[in-house]
Amino acid sequence: MLGADGTDYLQACRRHDDEARKERETQIKRVARAQRRVAVLLALIAVVLAGAGSWIIVQARMVGRQTSLVLASNAEKANDVGMNDRALRYKVIGAQTTWLSPAVPHAEAELARAAHASRLTAQLDGHEDRVNSAAFSTDRKQVVTASFDKTARIWDAASGKQIARLCEVSHAPL
Repeated sequence: MLGADGTDYLQACRRHDDEARKERETQIKRVARAQRRVAVLLALIAVVLAGAGSWIIVQARMVGRQTSLVLASNAEKANDVGMNDRALRYKVIGAQTTWLSPAVPHAEAELARAAHASRLTAQLDGHEDRVNSAAFSTDRKQVVTASFDKTARIWDAASGKQIARLCEVSHAPL
């Protein structure tokens, strides 16, 4: 009924549709291949990152353990020469434990030894910058400290409690 021109036209439309469908299928296959490649690449990256992360954690733990051993050794040496307060500080740092930095068993024993031998009676905490001067009163019951934070503080030598805080006075120009 369509005649030769109509039939040719319908066949041309079908060929065009078939070509377009084949092109879409080819494109879908290309995209699927690219997605598989990306998925494999991402999986490889994840494996490499997991391996690198594990290696970093192992290395950090080894460094932490070595640091703890060095601190324990330094504390032992400081204890042996009578520098008990220094040994105590080394051991407090060396005995701190985290999941990345386990303390060595030897560290706790040295900490106890240093704490037992320490003559440290008080630690004066409160200045916001370095202390540049300190002096005992004549009766040795008080300590005065001066700091770069522009304050002076008076402390009870026995307890380490702050008695007074003296601030720098700013003068207005006349």
